[in-house]
Amino acid sequence: MHKLKIAIGIFITMPSIFFIMTAATDLYVDPEPEVERLVTVLAFFSVIGIFGLCMTIANIIMYRKKERKRKERLALKVIASKGGCVMPVEIAAETNLLIHEAREALDRLCKSGMGRLQETEEGDVVYVFEDIVIDHEGTLT
Repeated sequence: MHKLKIAIGIFITMPSIFFIMTAATDLYVDPEPEVERLVTVLAFFSVIGIFGLCMTIANIIMYRKKERKRKERLALKVIASKGGCVMPVEIAAETNLLIHEAREALDRLCKSGMGRLQETEEGDVVYVFEDIVIDHEGTLT
């Protein structure tokens, strides 16, 4: 839904920019412009363009936030299935996330206080989440 709203916002903004530029050019180039009409056109399409731009930006922000939450949920499922101790490679292997996306999701979860980084005896860095388990119905607790 956010992608559709982003497309609509762009669809609203682009023609508005065209009409604003056209009206401004006419106002500047025409020796005897119809000032009232051109100012009205400029004001109308400026408002419409700003609305489209705000709609686009707001939905991009909401889409990114939704995607971050989705990636964190995927990571949490793998964390629970692995007993609370994982590496980003394991998350990426069991989900459709790239390794850097898995690492970012794990870092956000650690930052929120759900887990911590720990170094193994072999020198590997693992993410430890002690309080995440799956109950008998398969839901995270």
